Amino acid sequence: MTVAEFLNRLEIFDIRESAFEVLKEHEDDLIEIQKNQLWAGKDARGNDLTPSILDDPYFIERYQDKATAKAHEYAEYKDRQDQRVDNYIFGSRTFGVPNLILTSGVKVWRKLRVIYGDNAIYIDAGGENGYPDLTDELEAKYDEPFGVNPVGISYLRELFLDVEIHQKNMQKLFEV
Repeated sequence: MTVAEFLNRLEIFDIRESAFEVLKEHEDDLIEIQKNQLWAGKDARGNDLTPSILDDPYFIERYQDKATAKAHEYAEYKDRQDQRVDNYIFGSRTFGVPNLILTSGVKVWRKLRVIYGDNAIYIDAGGENGYPDLTDELEAKYDEPFGVNPVGISYLRELFLDVEIHQKNMQKLFEV
């Protein structure tokens, strides 16, 4: 290969395409990161999901009278007990922050799926395998609940993303 041929290859070099290929190969890892992120109560930007349990209209309406104050207190206690102890990526969920793992009696983590679009990858809680689609409902209530946030991206980069993108690009660059 001449220097001119090498430089021509660099012009058509597309790192996004390589990243897309690598992420497709690691779809299960994307789903697992999303589960851990939801368990920690984090949105796609890395912020706590809002509204909190204490500010959620559902809980305010349900527990507004003093007769049910103990039930609300128990819900807060239960929220604390439901922490995922092995969430080493995102850490423990802040008290009172919803985790979206179980919503409307449905295990959201079982419904997570990856959707591939033009130069984009989306994660949602789609209605497959007989489960209802909760994506619209959750996105209406919470700001950006789906999508791997910066902490998750950093973890994916350490785990495999940087190395495998580099390997794919080197293979493409030196293909004969």
